[in-house]
Amino acid sequence: MGKIKIVFKFVSSRFGKKIKKSVLFIMLISIIVNILTIILPLLQKNIIDAIINNNIENGLIFVFLISGLTISIIYVIESLLLENLFRNLKGRIQYELLTSITRQDNKIIDQRGPGAYMTGLFGNSEQISMLLKKNYFSMIIGVMVSLVALTISAKWTLIFPTLVIVSYILIFAIIKITNKIHINNFTKARELVFETNPKMLEFIENRRSISGYGNILKLENKIYELFKKRDNYFKKASYASIFGNSAISAIKNIVLTLFFIFAMFQIQKGKLELSAFIAILSYFPIVFKPIDSIQEIYSNINKFEMFYKRIEDNLLKKPKLYLPQNNTIKINNCSFSYSNTEIIENLNLEVNKKIGLVGLSGEGKSTILKMIFGEISPLKGYVELGNIDVRKIHKPFIYSSIKYYSQEMEIFDEDLNFNVTLGKIGLSENDYRKKLKNYKNQLFKFMEEIKKMKEPLNIKTLNNKYIEMIYEIYNINDCYTEKEKILYDITEKIKNNKINISFIAEVLFSRNYYIKEKYENIILKLELEKLENRKLGQRGKKISGGEKNRVCMARFLLPEHNGPFIIDEPFTSLDAISEGKNLKILKKYIENKSGIIISHKINVIKELADEIIVIDKGKIIEKGKHNELIKNQKLYSKIYKNFAKMKNV
Repeated sequence: MGKIKIVFKFVSSRFGKKIKKSVLFIMLISIIVNILTIILPLLQKNIIDAIINNNIENGLIFVFLISGLTISIIYVIESLLLENLFRNLKGRIQYELLTSITRQDNKIIDQRGPGAYMTGLFGNSEQISMLLKKNYFSMIIGVMVSLVALTISAKWTLIFPTLVIVSYILIFAIIKITNKIHINNFTKARELVFETNPKMLEFIENRRSISGYGNILKLENKIYELFKKRDNYFKKASYASIFGNSAISAIKNIVLTLFFIFAMFQIQKGKLELSAFIAILSYFPIVFKPIDSIQEIYSNINKFEMFYKRIEDNLLKKPKLYLPQNNTIKINNCSFSYSNTEIIENLNLEVNKKIGLVGLSGEGKSTILKMIFGEISPLKGYVELGNIDVRKIHKPFIYSSIKYYSQEMEIFDEDLNFNVTLGKIGLSENDYRKKLKNYKNQLFKFMEEIKKMKEPLNIKTLNNKYIEMIYEIYNINDCYTEKEKILYDITEKIKNNKINISFIAEVLFSRNYYIKEKYENIILKLELEKLENRKLGQRGKKISGGEKNRVCMARFLLPEHNGPFIIDEPFTSLDAISEGKNLKILKKYIENKSGIIISHKINVIKELADEIIVIDKGKIIEKGKHNELIKNQKLYSKIYKNFAKMKNV
């Protein structure tokens, strides 16, 4: 029963009112169909008896005909409604899995890559939704109907119910054994699907390196072995299913054959009427329907459990409800280790200026960034954004608040404008400022209205416009269940916590709008005009590495809010002349802003940072300006000398 409750809760929480009405209609027509399946054989028997007695009535035949047609029509309607349920649930789960990517950690993507997640997104959601293509309510009613059919047939002869009961015992044993074998092998096969698909994707993406440097046949065979192993488990699962279904069909046929033989003797002796015999034959599929239903329900519940475990961690959870109180990043006594090796040790850092992080490779710079974004949690200590632990702030707001210029260049197969603005609406600077001011006023009124609400909070009195604003702030869409409860919790948090309304408004507004003049100026200065009005290719394959770098830089520079920034290894694909030009542009745009710059190019650190911090073995060992650190003749000085020597080569 526990598994059934999980299935019911999962499905019902993802259906809207309209779909729930469809479910109620399916339940109603299921009752009608099952009643008619009991009545039809009785009508059939009465018609045969009337023919034998030469007392046939046209009305009886008409009722029989209408009943049969009604069942046929209802089956068509039922199929269409079940298909609609399947499509609705499939779309809902896929939308939810897609939504969760930007809102919470994703182990599948982190460990196995986007290919494995895509398999989960479309594979597991489809498999779960396929389970709705059966009318389970009709199956449950079918059990009661079969009992009625057995009771009726027992009045005519005890042979039929006796044979059915014996066959049930045998069939239940077969179902239990074959389903266990099927699920075990199917689970192993799906595990290998998750392992094989990313490797296949990697093989395709890296085919040039394989062709040039690898043993193609050996690498192909390695993947092919996974294919064979995967398909072998699928084969065993299918064989178990086929054997189970065949054995059940065989038992049904044996029961039918035995009943036919025994019935003939009884008819011959006058102990069974021919009309009753024909009626029992009509009841035959009805009394065995629960077997099919139980087999299917048992199998589907186990399948659901398997697929649900696959996607459970990636389904949307309750959103984190805190908002930062200002735009300052603080790292408080943080430590982190990988495989018992300490990467960061008791690190304290307040990002209230432009800080350059310098250190040898593997000294924890990337780990610091992951902790700031809440992607990993320190073993000790915590990271704050605006006096709030980043683990309590929902990810979209962290990503929106901290402007990030990454060495991993993400390019869409769209035009330049989309790649820089990501679909935002362009406004003149004057209109932008006016609209932003109006938005801040709305947000302020909204916060004040919530703070004035008396206990107990009455969510229903909130203006719909303000409810939409809450959904925008916390990125809540139709995928979230228990939205009323979430709304209540959010208003509670707003009432009891300080919120920097101006900063919040600027960040939210910059998600939707940009200043046209600023955009045009950035495009001009970064010399990107030639990329306009053409698609840049998947992952930017139609443009050069330097152009990708400049497109991502333009995206980084465009938002008009005072959040902190993180610059991670900029200018990786730029030549010396382009680097010099872009360094000047970047320096101008981050003036009077605070953030972190990470680069192995010391000239970049020297030019952009107000203060340089040197990390060694997870600790800050030096701190100061470039010239001061050179005079110290410690690690920074050595790194700089090595960099200068390489630049002169």
